[in-house]
Amino acid sequence: MSSAERQKKIRPLSREHLAALFGAALYRVHTVERMQADEESGVDHQNALRAARRDAALFLTLADTGVRPGEVLALRWDDFDSATRALRIERAISLRAVKATKTEENPNG
Repeated sequence: MSSAERQKKIRPLSREHLAALFGAALYRVHTVERMQADEESGVDHQNALRAARRDAALFLTLADTGVRPGEVLALRWDDFDSATRALRIERAISLRAVKATKTEENPNG
């Protein structure tokens, strides 16, 4: 498949779909926060809250940057430059292994 054919198949989420995705992610965060605030439950919800916040950040990063899911999953803190607000995409997770990005594997496309 040519690069032009691949480009034609790309179908980004609409604003409405993005709003629904972020709304669901934030709803999950707020739900866990409310459960945590309920002292009667006696359950520690720290791990669930951490996971909900991580997932919300993952969805936001995917939507805001347009990088591949495997590339987002391979990000490290030192890939983010807070001064320039830039991400370096240098690796990706594929088949449970960290590898070079597709661009690095094949510089011509």
